[in-house]
Amino acid sequence: MKWPTRNERVRAMRHRLETQEWPRLQMSLLVALAGAAGFLGNWGLLRAGVGSMALRYPLAVLLAWGAFVALLWIWLKARDQDGGADAGDTGDALDLLPEGKGSHAASGGHGTPDAGDLLDGLAAADEFALPLVAIVFVVTLVLAALWIVTGAPTLFAELLVDSALSASLYHRMRHGDAQHWLETAWRSTRKPFIIAAVMLTILGFAVQTLHPGAHTLGQAFTAARVHGS
Repeated sequence: MKWPTRNERVRAMRHRLETQEWPRLQMSLLVALAGAAGFLGNWGLLRAGVGSMALRYPLAVLLAWGAFVALLWIWLKARDQDGGADAGDTGDALDLLPEGKGSHAASGGHGTPDAGDLLDGLAAADEFALPLVAIVFVVTLVLAALWIVTGAPTLFAELLVDSALSASLYHRMRHGDAQHWLETAWRSTRKPFIIAAVMLTILGFAVQTLHPGAHTLGQAFTAARVHGS
């Protein structure tokens, strides 16, 4: 008898999550909490004396990712302890293999910004520079969050399947199909977090090039108003 592969089990679990639960809503909450952890980390680093935005922002993104992984672990544990539901329900769902296509978060090409051209443009129009930086800052964070939320059903399904495999619930599966849930979380979320870290590093460097004495966007806006008046 041929047992379902990991991909087939993931598709079955994804179908169950999308039809019976609200995976994107749950992921939105986790992303919001991780974002709050990143903002708190940024504030803590600033209070600790890390004044460089080009250094502090990527560190804050790293803290946000750590918080996000911890929240995924809590999510998995909460399901395991929900009356033992996932141990049995996961098996039932994985044995049901409805027709359907697994979806993955789209990952288009991302060009690498030319920092020199960016800074030349900002210096030539300083009155528009900071608003532009603020807009790009917000858009970067929003797009990274949407990237993760859009792929929530697939990510949650993979985490549940791999968590079950790690708990040795499916010895029948081929060994090569097994993955640890932490490896799955890293593989599925690294791109948006890395892109956000790189973009915020560039933006932090741009702001401090325009206003070397500023350690936050707020201070940079204040310095720009004083300079303009």
